[in-house]
Amino acid sequence: MKKLFLLLFLIPIVSFGQKIKSVESFDISSIKNKKEWKKYKNGFDTNELKVEFGVFKVGSDLTLGYPSNKEISTDFKLVAVNKFSVMGTLVAIPMNNNDSNLEILIERIRVYRPAMGQPMKFIVDFKRKDGANIAGMLGGKTIAMGKFGHTFDLSGAIRLGEIINPNAPLNREQAIAKLKEAKDLLELDMMSKEEFEALKSELSPIIRGN
Repeated sequence: MKKLFLLLFLIPIVSFGQKIKSVESFDISSIKNKKEWKKYKNGFDTNELKVEFGVFKVGSDLTLGYPSNKEISTDFKLVAVNKFSVMGTLVAIPMNNNDSNLEILIERIRVYRPAMGQPMKFIVDFKRKDGANIAGMLGGKTIAMGKFGHTFDLSGAIRLGEIINPNAPLNREQAIAKLKEAKDLLELDMMSKEEFEALKSELSPIIRGN
């Protein structure tokens, strides 16, 4: 099953003709059909990625969450040590939960377009914010060490809680909770009327679904 997944991942890498290899900013909502994907090299670089679950920039912060792998509870499923490489997925070494809550910085962002029923992939290389080494572990033993780590599926890692975006946009429920909290602070004279109205104006579009 693992070999089949890797084969499906590798197939769309083959491309022909001149393709765009990198862009300063890429907004996924700008892609309206399969034809528009053809102008991009598969695995192209971008310094800024705009997707429905957030905006990510090279140099911005992320946080490691907790492993979601149910079979090996101490290992991450979608986060591994060292920079991403296609062949490296065959021997990817997962990070250990000892690094949960670790602050990391985005080093590189790549986009792989969808093909053969597979969703698009957002690949992120990262390094520790404190500059220390990142350990890869199996069975409780350190078997790799490097300056970088990666996730080969950013959307999946965020959905599973293995990667946390501290700058993620608020959803409707979070916006309502934040406004209610602000109202309580206003009533307690812990927030000014002007501050409350400014926050209300900011959160109202989210709450109303605009």
